[in-house]
Amino acid sequence: MGAFSGSINSQAMSAGLGRLEAALSQLEDMRVEVELDRAGRDFDASFSAALGSEGRKQRRPNNKKTDTITVNEVGSAVGLFEPWGHATISIDDNPAVGLEPDSSMGAFFGLVGDLTTGLPQYVSGHIQQDYRIPEHSAVIHITVNQARAARAFIRQAKENPQVYDFLYQNCAEWVEEVLSAAGINAPSEMTPGGLVRYLQQRYPQ
Repeated sequence: MGAFSGSINSQAMSAGLGRLEAALSQLEDMRVEVELDRAGRDFDASFSAALGSEGRKQRRPNNKKTDTITVNEVGSAVGLFEPWGHATISIDDNPAVGLEPDSSMGAFFGLVGDLTTGLPQYVSGHIQQDYRIPEHSAVIHITVNQARAARAFIRQAKENPQVYDFLYQNCAEWVEEVLSAAGINAPSEMTPGGLVRYLQQRYPQ
């Protein structure tokens, strides 16, 4: 009986020591995790302090949820059409761009053909950056996905030949196409000033 009892006590002690070792190992693992977490937080705080507020902004680029589209009315790039102005568009901080004919004289004769035949007389055109100060602007807040779609449309237009017609495919019409690519509806066949005024009323600041 005594030998059997001693065997049981020995087994129980061995099992108890095993559980104690496992518990100590768990505690050690937890201590290491706490130390690593503290070290990580200390490093993050030091790194943020070193970068300053501007650095913290740069570390969180994905937090940005909206962009802006700005539609501008500027003086016409085609002198013959100065009274009607010129429409340009920019996405966020990108330069403003607009559709222009390759030749102002060609665009003028195209207009004569429009009025004579009642049909569009397209001439070659291109997308050009415009750094002039706008006379009037309308700003629309959009999602990042909408901005991406508008940029893709503009990029495609820059990379491919364009056509221009004063009545049927002018600068305002092209800006309306960019807006449409971003899911923003605007009435067609508007002057640059009329388009900007419409957008100002629809999207007041």
